[in-house]
Amino acid sequence: MKKILMLFSLLVSSTLFALELPSWLTIKRDGTLQIESLNAKILHFGAGFVQTGQRDISDITQGENNGTVTISGKFGGGKIHETVTPIADNQVEYQAKLTCPNPWVTLGIMLQFNLPAKSRSLLLDGETRSLPAEFDGKKQFPLTARVKKVLIPLDSGSVLQLTGDLTLKVQDNRKFDDPTFSIRLYFNPAQGTLNVSSLKFRFSLIQPISHPIDLSEVVNLGFADEVAGDGKGGWTDQGKENDLRMLKPGRLPAGGSAFEILDPAKNGGRSALVLGRTFDKERSVEVETTGSHLYLLHAAGWPTAGTLGEIEVFYRNGSKESIEIRHGRDIGNWWMPVHLDNAVMIWNAENRSSYVGLYASQFKLRRNDPIKLTFRMRKSSSLWMVVAATLGEAPLLLAAETLPTYIMAGKEWIPLDAPHDIVPGTPLDFSGMLDAPAGKYGRVVVAPDGHFSFANAPDRRIKFVGVNLCFSANFLSKESADALAERLARMGYNAVRLHHQDNQLVKKNSPDSTELDLEQLDKLEYLFAALKKRGLYITTDVYVSRKLKPAEKIPEKVPGNSFFQMKALLPISKAARRNWERFARNWFTHRNPYTGMTWAEDPAFYLVSFTNENNLYTVWDKAPEIAKLYQEKFPGWMAKQHPDEPIESADISNRRFQEFLYDCQHRSILEQARFLREELGMKTLCTDVNMHNKVPLALLRDDLDAVDDHKYHDHPAFPENDWGLPMLFRQRSAIGSYGDEVPLQLLAPRLFGKPFSITEYKFCPPNRYRAEGGPLIGGYAALQDWDALYHFAWSHSSRNVDKLVDFSIFDIAHEPLGQLSDRLTMFLFRRGDISPAQAAYAYPVPKNLWDTDQPLLYPRSFEQLGLITRIGTVVGNRATAGVKQLSLKQAAAEAPLPDPAVEKLRHTLLTRGIATSSTGELQLNVSAKTLTLVSPRSESVTLPAGKLSAGRLTVTGATVPQTVSVSSLDGVPLGRSSSILIFHMTNVLSQRMKFGDSGLHLLENRGTFPLLLRRDPVEITLKLEGDAPVTLTALKLDGTSAGTVAVTRKKGGFFHFTADPGAFSGGTMVYHLTR
Repeated sequence: MKKILMLFSLLVSSTLFALELPSWLTIKRDGTLQIESLNAKILHFGAGFVQTGQRDISDITQGENNGTVTISGKFGGGKIHETVTPIADNQVEYQAKLTCPNPWVTLGIMLQFNLPAKSRSLLLDGETRSLPAEFDGKKQFPLTARVKKVLIPLDSGSVLQLTGDLTLKVQDNRKFDDPTFSIRLYFNPAQGTLNVSSLKFRFSLIQPISHPIDLSEVVNLGFADEVAGDGKGGWTDQGKENDLRMLKPGRLPAGGSAFEILDPAKNGGRSALVLGRTFDKERSVEVETTGSHLYLLHAAGWPTAGTLGEIEVFYRNGSKESIEIRHGRDIGNWWMPVHLDNAVMIWNAENRSSYVGLYASQFKLRRNDPIKLTFRMRKSSSLWMVVAATLGEAPLLLAAETLPTYIMAGKEWIPLDAPHDIVPGTPLDFSGMLDAPAGKYGRVVVAPDGHFSFANAPDRRIKFVGVNLCFSANFLSKESADALAERLARMGYNAVRLHHQDNQLVKKNSPDSTELDLEQLDKLEYLFAALKKRGLYITTDVYVSRKLKPAEKIPEKVPGNSFFQMKALLPISKAARRNWERFARNWFTHRNPYTGMTWAEDPAFYLVSFTNENNLYTVWDKAPEIAKLYQEKFPGWMAKQHPDEPIESADISNRRFQEFLYDCQHRSILEQARFLREELGMKTLCTDVNMHNKVPLALLRDDLDAVDDHKYHDHPAFPENDWGLPMLFRQRSAIGSYGDEVPLQLLAPRLFGKPFSITEYKFCPPNRYRAEGGPLIGGYAALQDWDALYHFAWSHSSRNVDKLVDFSIFDIAHEPLGQLSDRLTMFLFRRGDISPAQAAYAYPVPKNLWDTDQPLLYPRSFEQLGLITRIGTVVGNRATAGVKQLSLKQAAAEAPLPDPAVEKLRHTLLTRGIATSSTGELQLNVSAKTLTLVSPRSESVTLPAGKLSAGRLTVTGATVPQTVSVSSLDGVPLGRSSSILIFHMTNVLSQRMKFGDSGLHLLENRGTFPLLLRRDPVEITLKLEGDAPVTLTALKLDGTSAGTVAVTRKKGGFFHFTADPGAFSGGTMVYHLTR
């Protein structure tokens, strides 16, 4: 009886406690194994590679007994039988058997599942094997192995473990334009004329296991930052437009482990350890867990090449080790993150400023019993942000997303002919806008209203639209110089900035970098004369990149330092300033044989900058030896300027030290201006500190003749090599970001009462939204009533001036989208089609700014006010006609503006993201990413897709970002004009341009010519007055006709046509409507 009862008990127990399949596994009706989001399916290749797959199984029967699932059915030339058996809580055994009554020709039979094609590592019998980040065009099977145990990281953070006698092969499906890897587990036998073949293995899912290190006591900042630049944080202290508030606290899986992200709401607002710049340089944390591998979730801000920091690890036995953290290997920029050797981006998102992310890095420790970690910053100019730290016992198997994208000619991208020159007399010949020769009205001066005019024609205002020539592009043959001057004039440019010319002016074998190469100088002076003759004015910098020679007697010079150290030396070294003066004297007092004047005398040379992009707070510490000089001088300066105050740290986190740097530079600027004016007798207008929009810069710029600034939209970042590939781009719409970066960051620093020029700006390719550039910079420069705009650049080399060489991120010598954007700018800004705003508001900067607690950054709400009306800065109590000074609260939108109508427009902008200019001519819609411009002589619509109208112009059917503009060529208002130029601008890139991702963020290859134009046909409707018939001509980019386009006239004076970039061979971006 006892035996019967025991047997009954065992039967009941086995029934009650039968194992079940784990929750992460689902068996579908056809036998497909769904492991999390993966689908593993049987695949058979027969004769001629005919495929039979899981979906082809017929007459399916499926059963379940004590947790074991069985599936059977007809499969091609035989039958398939599968069993899936749970053998432990998290482990499953899989068996499949193919039986064929007649031999079945088999080229391969396998169980296959696909993973996204990422740079990921697999562990095969303990050996790490990496799958390629990109397809090399050859290797279809990057991995084949016979193994007993395989670990595969999944995107969820879990790791799939397979065990058995396995034949594994990985196929790279990118060969077939499918961005996946196929993981194949082969039956045995896998090929031949088969009657029987089978597969058996076990698999389990390893969930993230971690031993988190408690950082709650050592973290110092939160993820959100409300006020930019207040020195309090959180995150990188860049304000709510650029923080990490979207990061959620909790568990973040990572390749078999996990990170625990602190909740700032439960930890006094602190959730991240941030070191560097204005924050702590070192912090330590006690460790109360064990592990032989350290995993970090972290990122860097403002990183530069080399060692960013270190981790000192202290062990229980008293020993310690130091772990180096190198930028480009172990850590990368949190902006536009990319995968690095030991820094895999595992979390990403977008804030209001950029695409951002965090990296997982891992380090093998000498021992498994650390008791303390010290995080130490090596580069004070950068930030190191540590979000979480974890210990574990094995390497993480991390998956990294890398999906390359190529730009190739086809339906979407069509070859674009880009002729070198404009044919004279065609609609694209803008040379009639110039008034040659340059200097015919005497020197350019500052008129009483604060704009450029002429000494001999004070009532004649001039606005400049120009380009930059860089390096050898300044040193051309006479034939090339004449051709370039003519080319630029026909395109309508009336100004050129000579840039990066100084180093190539130096006599090569001279021990003195101030001695000029007369042959090079002759080329530059001929170019000057050629440009002057065609009506183009000149600006340049005394110092850009001239390298000091070893023999030059400048005691403070740092031997072997490649940084342009003159920028840091000038404010602190008299010898360096004398060197700068000798170079300027040798250059500007030389008589140009082609003009008969010295540079100092020539009225075509209208503006000189002392040193390019030399803001001292950015360069003082680039060479440690020079930084030490400033730190040693600071106490004496404090004793003289603020004798009653304690001397605090000599670094940029100290407001008094910042004042000291500004004061050093201010004194240098005044001395440099005195030298040029008094010793050289120059009457050329002077400017300097030509970048950034920080408030204290106004104190320096106030003593200069004109204010100059630089800014780029989507300037590339360089994750590996400075100025080399790969390059990172945010692919962000400026319109969708309130005009940030261009023009938004240029609006506030203008000083009322002085001319304002932008000698470098760029909407950088390959940004997909860069057709926004022309209407944005042209429209808002006109609304603000600025004075000069210079596209960066025309060319960086003499080769690229004369012929097509390569596609450049910056050069527009052969880049039609940049050129046409400038044409639109000439209409909107230089011709004045867009009216300046009447209302003008100034941000007040007291002369004693440093003795106040006034912020050193402009409020973002004040910058955004520039999308509505004129804004700028006033130093002290200087009165400027028509300009109202705001209080700090009014500027920060904490109090209403003096004009209720403008305040209403600002309220709409701040609450709805719609900026309507006070003139009514511009409207920017942030959420829609649209911009419309409506004026009597020009109208423009910019949209990401769909339909948009502005005044007389309507565009429908757009599917990609673009700008369509119409401008009167005869100066008559559009409705009555008989000559209208129409631009249709989408995007222009180069053939075979390659990106490391589908979002076009990581540029890995610039590609080759020909250029490709993004084809996106749209329907255009234009309302005109009168009954005269119209003719619409598609223009080639040299201004000649490509053919006639059909136009349909509808009731009410509406004329309709299709603008198809691919309608004519060579591509079409311009149309000319006549009647």
